[in-house]
Amino acid sequence: MTDGITQSCESLHVNDQVQIHRIGGANIENLSLKSDEAALMPPGISVLRSISPADAGEEMRRQFPRVAPRGMTVVASTTVGEVRKVGFDVIMNPTRRFPQHK
Repeated sequence: MTDGITQSCESLHVNDQVQIHRIGGANIENLSLKSDEAALMPPGISVLRSISPADAGEEMRRQFPRVAPRGMTVVASTTVGEVRKVGFDVIMNPTRRFPQHK
């Protein structure tokens, strides 16, 4: 187990205590699937695992400066456990740009 992630033969499990961040804030509209997110298998929204919301915003600005300009990036934070309490799951889905992507 490393950083709240346990690897098994078939998948990576993210522990309930892991803090995650969603770029765009906590408005309910931010939880609606965008077309790219709806096309994923399985469909879902993107979250980042970072030490703090500020770190998540900074990483987003570094990778996508036009989409997330400095001073205009709102970040919502929660834990994996809170997401699971409302009936959703958090799965690992690292990308080349974001190895901490869930």
